[in-house]
Amino acid sequence: MSALSQRRALSQRPALLRMEANGFDLVARRMLDVGVALAGLICLAPLAAVIALAIRVESRGPILFSQVRLGHRGCHFWLHKFRATFATRCLWAGVDLRTVQLWLGHSDIESTMRYLKPSRSQQVREKVNEIFG
Repeated sequence: MSALSQRRALSQRPALLRMEANGFDLVARRMLDVGVALAGLICLAPLAAVIALAIRVESRGPILFSQVRLGHRGCHFWLHKFRATFATRCLWAGVDLRTVQLWLGHSDIESTMRYLKPSRSQQVREKVNEIFG
């Protein structure tokens, strides 16, 4: 692609996409990102505390499931999820229910079943069966 055709392609983009970021813009964006994330954490902290307390009261074992993930540009980071999310995703991936029960530290299978959330496709199937079945 020639330089002239590249300029034409850039001029046809929306104004927001044509802007080139300088050092100040990058710092301002980063500050905005961190500020919004911090505000979200502060607003959601009481809800997270209630969920953590409910998990702790319900059964023994850790409240959070943590694992290392591969992020942007190959950087590793720790991902933390509440155990209920972990249990649901394990079952969606085909892990045996008894194995999930052992990993979560539940004494009976009913406790493990309480944490499971049906997948979207299961919910749609159940709705169709209710209507037509």
